[in-house]
Amino acid sequence: MKALPDPGLPPRPQRPPASTARPADRRTGHTRVATEALSSIAQGVAGEVLGIPPSEVRVVLNDEFGSLVLTLSVPLPLRPLAAPQPLAPVWERARDARATVRERFTALTGTHVGRVDVRVTGILLEAGRRPA
Repeated sequence: MKALPDPGLPPRPQRPPASTARPADRRTGHTRVATEALSSIAQGVAGEVLGIPPSEVRVVLNDEFGSLVLTLSVPLPLRPLAAPQPLAPVWERARDARATVRERFTALTGTHVGRVDVRVTGILLEAGRRPA
């Protein structure tokens, strides 16, 4: 004869058999990405999008109501005015870069970016040197 459980104790939780458990059910722990890593990714993405060395990009990360705000301070490349194909105006390039940086950064990190602000701090000659 099988013994009945004591009525004063709660029933024991039943575990699903190991063969039916999904991989998501076996996750343990958590993952954190350091602020320095996010800043480094933002530098690389912004440098690539704007065509400047990542070391020229300064990044400030802020939280705004649960969304990440990227503030980028960058010099923009400048071609001589006599060049056959001058670049678009500075404000236009900065505006266009915001959306691309946001998309690429989100794709790489999975972080929700609420806003990207671009602050133009100077210019870089097309060869990558600062003017004297």
